[in-house]
Amino acid sequence: MNGFSRRYSAALREQLAPEADASSRPAGDLGREGLAAGLEVLDLLRIHQRALSSLPRPDRTDRAARFLVEALTPIAKTHT
Repeated sequence: MNGFSRRYSAALREQLAPEADASSRPAGDLGREGLAAGLEVLDLLRIHQRALSSLPRPDRTDRAARFLVEALTPIAKTHT
C-alpha cells in the first residue's frame, strides 16, 4: 500500500470513529492530493474499497459514503 493509500485509510478510520466530528475537510484534502498525483475516479474507488474492507466492522457505511463523495469531488470536477 502506498503512502496515499495509507493516509486515506487512516483518515477514513478516524472519520468513522464514534467520537469523530462530521468534517469533510480531510476527505477533500485527500481528494485534492489524489488529483495532484494523477489519480482517476476508479483509482480512488479502489483505494476506498480496500480501506473500508480493512476496517474491523465497517458498519458506518453512510459516513464512509459521504467521505468517499468528498474525496472524489476534486477529481470528478476535472471531468465535467
